[in-house]
Amino acid sequence: MSSLRKIIMKFKKLILVVLVFVLSYCIVLMNPKAISDLVQSFTISSLGILTGLLIGAIGVFLGSLGNLYTLLQIKTEINFQELTNFLKFIRNAVSELRQNVLFVIFSIAAVLLITLFKRIDIPNVRWPISIEYLTKEISLTSIMLCFVVLVFIAIIDSVKAMFRLHSIYEKIIQDTLNRDENMNSQED
Repeated sequence: MSSLRKIIMKFKKLILVVLVFVLSYCIVLMNPKAISDLVQSFTISSLGILTGLLIGAIGVFLGSLGNLYTLLQIKTEINFQELTNFLKFIRNAVSELRQNVLFVIFSIAAVLLITLFKRIDIPNVRWPISIEYLTKEISLTSIMLCFVVLVFIAIIDSVKAMFRLHSIYEKIIQDTLNRDENMNSQED
């Protein structure tokens, strides 16, 4: 059981992408033209707005990391292992945020290129697949819908990472307040 769990954890992102793509493809097959129009009208503007909000939120949050590092320096009773754990946790969360933002930006670029490719008819170049369920419109709309869903997942993941960082910030503040309270009660 644990070896299966390790395999799943190793390929978690790949499994998620494949699952989202299959789900997107099934949704597009229900009504290709309507879904294509909906995805087309929704995708570009919404992804741009969400990316701007995500980058802004991360910018504000990363600015507050300076306060977190200051608190870590002020906290005198922190042991080396605890400090190492805090810093590792912060680095991992910031790295996760960076990966998510880069993925979102890449996704917007990919959706723009797919939109362009979908709208342009290049002379003497035909869609290579002649299967009814894999037409150009169905395939490209499925890919676009897949990117939209993955962007939402990346944004949710980024928000979770920001809240994890905030929980560390709260823990340090609470530990500092408890230490100060203990010192004040010992002086009395």
